[in-house]
Amino acid sequence: MVNLITDDGLRVPMAAIKLPQGDNIADAFWRPGNLACGIEVATGRIRTVARRGIEVEFLNDHPDQAGLMGMILPFWSEVLEINERAARSFAPIRYQSTDVAITEDGPVVVEINAGGGFDLPQYSNGKGMLTPEVRAFFESCGVEFKPKKSLLPF
Repeated sequence: MVNLITDDGLRVPMAAIKLPQGDNIADAFWRPGNLACGIEVATGRIRTVARRGIEVEFLNDHPDQAGLMGMILPFWSEVLEINERAARSFAPIRYQSTDVAITEDGPVVVEINAGGGFDLPQYSNGKGMLTPEVRAFFESCGVEFKPKKSLLPF
């Protein structure tokens, strides 16, 4: 869960789930064959399924067992609730991400990251994270977005 702590409360612009595949025991998306899925934050519905190889490949569904695409993750309202409680407890850190495991008994916070990478949310969702909302958030934190200087001599 990508968390932005604003004056108006918590905003979660993107969420993702990582799934180990094959002989991989860890869910790290950089491991060949592992999957990462973009999640519709409001509903918990899986909206993209990505696999990492040399390039990110978007699949129509799980490569071995259909039913992943469009699935609504279990305990989603509880995931949102536990994420909000965890995020608020670390609210002095305004940009953070929460790793939540969904177990048979419900969600469990694994860790909270101060900041967090942009790669997984973007790869898994198939779109960039710097939306107008996210850009405004970082500007409210004092980040100045300057135009890139051209490398061309003219």
